[in-house]
Amino acid sequence: MGKAAFLLHGWLSDHDDFKALIPHLQGRYERIELVSYPGHGPGDDYRNFKARETVAHVEREYRRVLEECGEADVIGFSMGGALAAYLAANYPVHKLVLLAPGNKYFNLKLPFSKVKFLLKTVYAYQKAVLAKDRESKEELRQKLRGVFQDDIAGLRSSGTNGS
Repeated sequence: MGKAAFLLHGWLSDHDDFKALIPHLQGRYERIELVSYPGHGPGDDYRNFKARETVAHVEREYRRVLEECGEADVIGFSMGGALAAYLAANYPVHKLVLLAPGNKYFNLKLPFSKVKFLLKTVYAYQKAVLAKDRESKEELRQKLRGVFQDDIAGLRSSGTNGS
């Protein structure tokens, strides 16, 4: 039993997300657990990433750490932040630290739904531009504008002006 930190990196990334943070954690934790997702380890192919398998893998690893250490602080960056929030909602977490969490883009019920929507809409918009279809182009432009309204409102309310 010992104080543990459970670190979850971002999507299409690896443990290097925490390279600068680890020296600061080493004096505070007896154990630092760095989880690597399917398709994210050395020599792995990112195409092997599957949301459900990743969640199951993270859950297994976290349960193992809980069994061995009793409790853990969970630190998640980007998609790892979304996974950390998921763990906190379903398992005991001593402390939860979210660094730029990707919760908005990583929905465990509809994985990457916003990203998929954006890709499909941008592709359709590009086709409308090439076909010189003004009506479809304007409709798709409005859809894209609507997707980002909450992002823009959040930036404005935080005092960020984008410059």
